[in-house]
Amino acid sequence: MTIRIGYLRNALSQRNRGRGAPADAANADFRVLESIDQLDAHLQAFAEAGIEILIIDGGDGTVQAVLTWIYGGDRGWRPRLAVVPGGMTNLIAHDVGLKGDPGEAAMRLSRGGGELATRAVMRVRHGADIHCGMFFSAGAPLSTIELCRRDIHSKGFQASLAVGATLAFVAGRRMLDPTREDEIFRPYQIAVTPPDGETDTGPQLLFMAATTDGLMVGANPFWGGDGAIKATWAHYPAKRFLRRLPALYRGREPKGDDVYQSRSGDRFSLRTGEPFILDGEIYSAPEDGEIILDHAGDAEFVR
Repeated sequence: MTIRIGYLRNALSQRNRGRGAPADAANADFRVLESIDQLDAHLQAFAEAGIEILIIDGGDGTVQAVLTWIYGGDRGWRPRLAVVPGGMTNLIAHDVGLKGDPGEAAMRLSRGGGELATRAVMRVRHGADIHCGMFFSAGAPLSTIELCRRDIHSKGFQASLAVGATLAFVAGRRMLDPTREDEIFRPYQIAVTPPDGETDTGPQLLFMAATTDGLMVGANPFWGGDGAIKATWAHYPAKRFLRRLPALYRGREPKGDDVYQSRSGDRFSLRTGEPFILDGEIYSAPEDGEIILDHAGDAEFVR
């Protein structure tokens, strides 16, 4: 029996500008997202049509918007998802994305092909707003991403090359002056309450949490267990940061050093006035400063 496939392409995503429907996707219910205002209508139509696999062709922000629609409320519809890397960084697609031509992938999925990968969905509650995604960060990672977009992407670097170039630039600058505070290496007032309930009042250099199996360019900076949400944070000033970076990058716990903390579980609470980023989208901190990260359920991705 043929599986019902929905295909949502974000026309505004970096790799999708000016592109039409994939040549081999005639078996899919193909819809183009030309404005975020259209998202609700498109997803509602997919739900009413009983779509079993939804292909999301866009960047991390597009995937986050779809996850928020499905997991942020009780929709009664949780299709399997397939991700085509159509954006700038594509961290989620790097983990669970489709390989090869999107049209051919749609044909393969409609015949029951592909392998399944299950990932937890992170729900972020901030003030009256709820967003669902897979990678959250605040502090130095957000400042680094802003630097990447402003100074690296603008010079023509793309995707993981831009991330790698930014990390190399930041590390090189830090080596020249290890004690200098700048727009990245500075104290961020972030209080962290992990699942065990003991609040770390900060200040921190960074906080990040993920449900993906690793990040970009081989990074997997988590060693605190196998819970739904994995989180790592570092107290400011994070002495010997560059010396520790190779181990942190691979998720190895620094021995005899309580500056670097990593935990996993179903719920983390933050209190901060700092902005944060969720799957490439930047948000201001809520007025009361409280941000809750919890487990919204599990998504099945086909790749």
